[in-house]
Amino acid sequence: MELPKHDPNIFRTMEDEITTSRHHYIPVFYLKGFTDDSGLLYRYDKVTNDVRQVGSKGIFWEENLNTGIIKHPETGEMHLWDFPEHFFSGVENILSEPIDILRNTDATFNLMASPSAVDTLKYLIHFLFWRVPANKIHLDKLIDEKKLNDLGFGFFDADGKRSVEWEHKMKEVDLWRKLYPALIASSRQYSAFKKNNAVDWGIYYMNWNHSLTTDNPIILRSFDGPSSLEGNLLFPLSVNQLVVAIEGRKKSSLPAIVREQIGVLQFHHAQRYIAFPKKNYIFHIKDKLENFYSPQADNWAELLKEQIFQTLTEQAE
Repeated sequence: MELPKHDPNIFRTMEDEITTSRHHYIPVFYLKGFTDDSGLLYRYDKVTNDVRQVGSKGIFWEENLNTGIIKHPETGEMHLWDFPEHFFSGVENILSEPIDILRNTDATFNLMASPSAVDTLKYLIHFLFWRVPANKIHLDKLIDEKKLNDLGFGFFDADGKRSVEWEHKMKEVDLWRKLYPALIASSRQYSAFKKNNAVDWGIYYMNWNHSLTTDNPIILRSFDGPSSLEGNLLFPLSVNQLVVAIEGRKKSSLPAIVREQIGVLQFHHAQRYIAFPKKNYIFHIKDKLENFYSPQADNWAELLKEQIFQTLTEQAE
């Protein structure tokens, strides 16, 4: 994101507060689950057909993405501050250790019966979903249409009275809007969209190490607001772990054809970039998508997604 220029005709009372510039919308600690033994992975660009090997810090970032703008309502003075980036880094530090523990669990299948494990995953999924550029349209719609109390938080005066006026004013502040991904993730326990469905969440451990990740890694069966992130979804946790949320208990493994279908859907669902340690598998999935799946029908992706979730539902015990 290109930062706006200050108007030389407006007197400035304070300097900008910017100490960072390369802002990841997919956290580096998450991407480390998809690197090879050398800490590298391949990034494929769907637009340019370019593929290159990079480190986990070299992908899924934009310049000044989380630098916010505060503008004085009377003087027009503008202040730039990368506070959202530092705030997000703090959330990532909280999440990284429990996610590493989940990744290092030695098992063929984990039903995720532990509510704390499921809650950690939900936190990460909420946090990621609202950060990725592909979902900005959903984020802007939520900010503009939802009242803060609908999301479980709000502004209050010294007497404890809710200030609706301040809520409306803050929605116009760019810096405040950029904090929303962390605020929504932190308020995910709010009863308006929380679901106590820990038994529905499981991790498939793919011993074949073929779970892609992308710049839009969370695949929802359908979307109708924050509560959708508590329902049916697919989410790659690492190169050999796929999180599945579907009603009921699941069998211990995924058929090979379903694993391939999920890879094709992940490739299609990516806004632009796909990442994986081996580039030949990226091109294998690309070839399957272009020469087998996409020619079948104009709405092939929606049909394939529903087929995958239906198969997982039929497998549930």
